[in-house]
Amino acid sequence: MRAGAIQLNATDDTDRNLATADRLVRDAAARGAELVVLPEKWSVLGTQDQIGAGAQPLDGACITWARKVSRELGIELVAGSIADWAAVTDGPPRDRSRTPPAAGGPATGACA
Repeated sequence: MRAGAIQLNATDDTDRNLATADRLVRDAAARGAELVVLPEKWSVLGTQDQIGAGAQPLDGACITWARKVSRELGIELVAGSIADWAAVTDGPPRDRSRTPPAAGGPATGACA
């Protein structure tokens, strides 16, 4: 199995981070990676206020994209960690790690 470890410079711009992740994940898959791993906090990084503003529900754009691209490319994609929107109301956003399903497979749930 070939694996791809993605490294990116996340910012407080979630759309930019998502576009960068998309480009890098597609590149890794094109190079033969069957397992691709995004870093922690890839979706948003900044001050607590910026992270709170960029936090998303677990069915938000970032995890939805990760599920879609993993199925499209036929890869296992570990979606690193994202700022969990649900946690914003209970204090600072928490990081959550989720593994989206591979092509046609069931979701494998949380991963550490």
